Formats: sequence, C-alpha cells, structure tokens
Amino acid sequence: MKNKIKFWMIWLVYVSVLALIIALLWTKVWNIMKEYEAAQPGYKVDEFMLQLSEGSYTGPIVVQGNKFESSDVIAEGFRNAIKGKQLTWKAESSGTQAVYGIYDGETKIARAAFEAYNQKRIMVILTISEWKAVSVEPIVKGHYSVHLELPEGYGASVNGLALTEEELTGEPVAMEGMEYVAEYVNVPRFYTYEVKGLIEQPKIEIWDTMGEDVPAEKIEGSLTGETITAKVGFAPQEMPEDLEQFAIQAAKDYSNFFSRDLPGSGASTACLQKYFPENSYYIELAERYRTGDMWMYSDHRTPTFTDLSVSEYTEYSEDCFSCRVIFDKNIYLNRTGETRIEHNDQTYFYVSLNGKWVIADIKSNV
Repeated sequence: MKNKIKFWMIWLVYVSVLALIIALLWTKVWNIMKEYEAAQPGYKVDEFMLQLSEGSYTGPIVVQGNKFESSDVIAEGFRNAIKGKQLTWKAESSGTQAVYGIYDGETKIARAAFEAYNQKRIMVILTISEWKAVSVEPIVKGHYSVHLELPEGYGASVNGLALTEEELTGEPVAMEGMEYVAEYVNVPRFYTYEVKGLIEQPKIEIWDTMGEDVPAEKIEGSLTGETITAKVGFAPQEMPEDLEQFAIQAAKDYSNFFSRDLPGSGASTACLQKYFPENSYYIELAERYRTGDMWMYSDHRTPTFTDLSVSEYTEYSEDCFSCRVIFDKNIYLNRTGETRIEHNDQTYFYVSLNGKWVIADIKSNV
C-alpha cells in the first residue's frame, strides 16, 4: 500500500514538472512567435505609410530631375502631393532588400525600398530583423508641356532658365500681313519653343527686345495649366518724339494729297515721294487718283485736324516699325457752307532705306 502511494506521488510530481516545462516552453515559443511576427517588415511599412501621409518622412526621395526641374524640386512636390493621402502598399519583393509599391487608391505612385539590419537567429530556423526605409522612388510622369510662339528678338524662361536653341522647333514663320514690308526689309519672324515632360506646374516669363516683361494683354493663350500654349505679339513701346512728329506730318500730307491741299499735288506725286520708296504701290495709287478723280473733290478751305493721336508704336527691328495715327480732318465746303469731317484711322508701316524712314504699307482700322 505504501509503495502504491509513493508511486502516485512520484507520478504526480513528474506530471507537474512536465506540465511546468511544457508551459514554460509554450510561453517561450509564444513570445518568440510574437517577436517574430512583430519583426515582419509589413508593420514597419505601415508606419512608413503614416509618415509619408503626415509629411514626417525625412529620408531620401530618389527622383531624376530634368533641365528645368531639379530633383530636389520634384521630390518636394512629391512630398506635398501625398500629404494627407490614405496610402496603401503591396509587396513586390522580399528578402533583406524588400521593395514595396505605394498606392494612392488604385494608382501606383512610388516604390519604397526597405533594408534589414540587426538580424538574429531564433529557434534555429527563424531569423528576425529590424527594418528601415532606405529610399523612396516616386513614379513621376511629366504631364506639363509648354508651347510658345515668340517674335524674333524676344526671350522666355521656364522656371528661371532661359529657353535656347535646344527648345526651338520647326522653322521661323514670317509675320502675317507684312507682304509689302517684305519687299524692302526682312520681315519679323516668329519662333516656336517647346518644352515637354515637366512634372510640376512651370513658371513662365517672357520679355521683349528691350528686356522688358511682356504685358499680359499681349499674350494670346494662358501661361498656366497642363498644356501651356501662348503666342506673343510685338509689344508697343514709347515712340521717340521726333519720329512721332514725322509720322504725324506724313499722315497729314498723305491725306492732304487726296484733297488737293498738299502743295504740288495737282501737278504730280513728287510732293509725296519723300514719304515712300521708289516704285511704291501707294505712289501708283496716288497717281491714278490724281489723274482720274482728284478734279471731282469739292471746293473747300484749308482743312484743320482735330483729335489727333499717335499710338501703338511697335518696333519690329532696327529697320522696321509701325504706328497708329488717328485724326479727324475738318473740311469747310465753300459751296454749301457745311463742314465735312473725315475720320482717319490707319496703321503705317515704316522701313528704313538708305538711312531714311519711308512708308512701306498702310492699313486702315475702320
């Protein structure tokens, strides 16, 4: 009987010790498994996604810059773009150098590389590591493009960098409506510049031949948006006083020729010739009028000019400019006693020939 009791007591102690050992081993294994689970890179990636969204990630962002955008500017744009976003990830490769795709909704926007360190082996077959993000590579696409048509001698910059021949595309195009001018001098030409594949909204600046900023009203199109398309006309400038007075006198004399108020107009066109090139179309036109219809012009007193203005002086080159001359010509008719008002509004195109300014073309604005 005593031996039986002793046996059960030994058995109970054995079972208790065995149970304790199993419990300790189970606890140890459980803790190891928890440690192993916690060491999986996915948790670190979740933390990393939160850092990106909060803007607290300060590690490297690997991105290739271009001529007009530095890698730092593009990286900063990426940081700002993902702030506040609900980012998700998908594993793309594993191992000690793991790569994860970063998504904004269904759109993949970057790849992140993680590296394992402080590796240690547990339970012979398992290895646990700490993880750190070593780089982020945004998937950037250049959505912005620039297409500028500029007059000859004008310049422009994209993000502070002047456009050069590298950005020129196609051949220069001569300015429209300058056919008569082209008979005497090289007409102004327009050059086309293109920049494609920009990642951020670019800042565009345009200046004229004098280095002055071109006013917005002279820019056709828009300098913002994904596709920037703009054409710039020649900007008006301040007209030299002597040139203004010359243009006024030329316009008055041209008008007075047709009303026979310019001395010598009844005899020939010689009185007008100083304002025009040799063999000018406008001299031919004046001669046809002089020999055909001038005699029909009503008898009148010497006309007076009122509301006279010169504006829109535009210099296209050293040897070509235009200006707009407006005035009312008041003509007192001797036969009826009435005063007839002739409104004149023309743009005169001047060219320099042999050191003299002459009229190459006249366009009516009314």
